[in-house]
Amino acid sequence: MFGFSKKKKEDTSGTPKTSFRRGYKQFWPFLKPYWPLAILGIILTIPVGALDAVVASFLKPFMDSVLIEQEREFSSMVPFYIVGFSVVQGFFLYTSGYVNSYVGGRIALELKRKLYKHLLGMQTSFYDNNSSGGVYFGFSMDADLATSGLIDNIKLVLTKFFSCVSLACVLVYNSWQLSLYAIGILAILFWPMAVVRAKVRSIMDEYVKMGTTIVTKYNETAEGSRIIKLFNLQGYTRDKFNWLVDFMFRISFKMVKDTNWLAPVMHLVTALGVAGALLLGMHLILIKDITPGTFVAFIAALLMLYAPLKNIGTNFISVQMSLLALDRIYQKFGVKSFEQEPQQDKKKLRGINKEITFKHVNFGYNKQHQVLKDINFTVRAGTKVALVGNSGGGKSTVCALIPRFYE
Repeated sequence: MFGFSKKKKEDTSGTPKTSFRRGYKQFWPFLKPYWPLAILGIILTIPVGALDAVVASFLKPFMDSVLIEQEREFSSMVPFYIVGFSVVQGFFLYTSGYVNSYVGGRIALELKRKLYKHLLGMQTSFYDNNSSGGVYFGFSMDADLATSGLIDNIKLVLTKFFSCVSLACVLVYNSWQLSLYAIGILAILFWPMAVVRAKVRSIMDEYVKMGTTIVTKYNETAEGSRIIKLFNLQGYTRDKFNWLVDFMFRISFKMVKDTNWLAPVMHLVTALGVAGALLLGMHLILIKDITPGTFVAFIAALLMLYAPLKNIGTNFISVQMSLLALDRIYQKFGVKSFEQEPQQDKKKLRGINKEITFKHVNFGYNKQHQVLKDINFTVRAGTKVALVGNSGGGKSTVCALIPRFYE
């Protein structure tokens, strides 16, 4: 007896929330072959971030020695120091970007190869239950989206991590009182990021579904252009496509409406941090607790520390999209096919030497509706048999069962 349960539509409402830890754990098998280059990329990001702190620290002696004490020899060397810092940082920035881009490209290539291999092993029912747009989006575009977002995030996080650590050291070195206030204000940023994270997930589910539908519509138009013209369906097809793209626009604009407020909130929080530091810093100068040079170095380090945080909204949304794409990829890997089972214990059909026999065969694409009921017939080798019946009667299904397109 043959039987098959039709795969239900994917429900993402019960899937776990995106997680950086889980995402990079899933990403590690593809990153592992290139870990030496990845480590090199990490090492190259250290001076990129650390030189930010060097520039900020340099402002203290510049203020105290040049503007206050007016040392001519030191002031003449200032332009050379600035150019030197920029050249060194630019070199490491280019080299780290080159290495990380190569690693990201290779990972995307291996991920697509593995996904395509998995796609070739999927049973026929998988293609019946998934549109061409869904296959293209899930097995190609998601690989690019996951890889580019996570690799760029690694580069960004590592660069800014070393920059933030070194800048934090500059802050504490210059004034621990100002440092406590400036770093403490950052805790406010976690709440809006958590809100945006939830909204991105809910909107992306709709975005992906609609994106696959639009890709499928393009494929259907290209493959069925003669049918559309023959039955004069241009207007119907155009109206349906217009509705799809209008709905896609509404989803995209919903993403803008529900997430773009994060950037101005980040700007506001960082502005409050700088404003508070200015007020507190002026008080410390007046009571002779810090020098003007120390205060300028602190403000410069604080501005450099806050700068990436003001743009973290856009980067955070991009990373969430990449993590969702990676989750969808692993959902694809989790879809099993009987064609991927071990072959050593299975019988091999060497050829049809005698006959093909169907004995009491029952088959259905789902449990609610059986297409074939107690089918019995024999086709001897060298003979021809015609299957005649109404559309949907099971003729194609019988033919599909012979090469085991369905289990």
